[in-house]
Amino acid sequence: MDIKDQLRLIPESSGSYQFFDENNTIIYIGKAKNLKRRVSSYFNKKHVSVKLRVMVPQIKKIEFIITNSEIEALILESHLIKKYKPKYNVLLKDDKKFPYFLITKEDYPRIIVTRKQNKNPIEGKYFGPYTNAKSMYTTLDLLKKLFPLKQCKTPKFKDRPCIYYQIGRCMAPCQKMITPDDYKMLIKNVELFLSGKQMQLVEELKRKMEEFSQKEEFEKAAKYRDSYFDVLKTIEKQKVVYENTNINQDIISISTDEYIGGISVLQIRDGRLTNKKDFEICKTDCDSEKEILTYFIKEYYIMSSESDIPTEIIFRGKIDLEDKELLEGVPYIDNTDVFKLCSMYL
Repeated sequence: MDIKDQLRLIPESSGSYQFFDENNTIIYIGKAKNLKRRVSSYFNKKHVSVKLRVMVPQIKKIEFIITNSEIEALILESHLIKKYKPKYNVLLKDDKKFPYFLITKEDYPRIIVTRKQNKNPIEGKYFGPYTNAKSMYTTLDLLKKLFPLKQCKTPKFKDRPCIYYQIGRCMAPCQKMITPDDYKMLIKNVELFLSGKQMQLVEELKRKMEEFSQKEEFEKAAKYRDSYFDVLKTIEKQKVVYENTNINQDIISISTDEYIGGISVLQIRDGRLTNKKDFEICKTDCDSEKEILTYFIKEYYIMSSESDIPTEIIFRGKIDLEDKELLEGVPYIDNTDVFKLCSMYL
């Protein structure tokens, strides 16, 4: 069956499409809100893109998978690209290796470093991804000092706390040394810290410190006082980008050569530079910066936890309009101004 006959069979539905070469190898995977319109466009016009001029003549077979929505198509495309690694798709290097912070789903949650798994993922709230493991473990050590959450999955002793309690790194919930409400407050503070809302965290710690001081519960007040000053020290090390503390942005910069692309994401939270993430992109010499940027933004925010979604993304250039519309429906991006895009050179 030639290409024209195959095009007639494609429905006007959302889904993912796959292009095969003469060796029956997948060379490109894409997605569309309207499969017929999108796939037909490859064969109905002359292409400016070098990649398309090289790729389209190699297409000998077309397959497609229909989905119930554009978002399903977006996520399916992402999974298929990672599985088959087609030579004409842009690939995010080592994306499976990115670690996350995880607050586990337990009666008394722990905070651990893990990697997301497609099969049997650990339940809980994820924060990330992170690209600098050393910096991540430094942050984890600080969190354990500031907020002494449970360290052990199961209690080491039946009738007494373990050494973590003795050194101030655990509140020994296994021995009822902390109330459930106080422990929930610790978890809330950790979430504020990992979400980049340090100013809100400082206000909360100060409020609790004053509250316990007025109740003459001086031991608890002292713990909140210590955490308050430790968080302040951390904030002082962060560069102030804006005086307006309501600004939450990701600033994305891209640089490419013939075979590889480098992308940096600067995270601005509460007007302060809180993190910098660097990524490598595997590319062909035919991939344009627009294609790489479109792919990266789509993949990065699918991977990202809710806490990593800003209210504004700033980058140089443009992305495909259809991809922008699809991305607006991804979970956690709904109802935000995440695509208030600015043409800005970093």
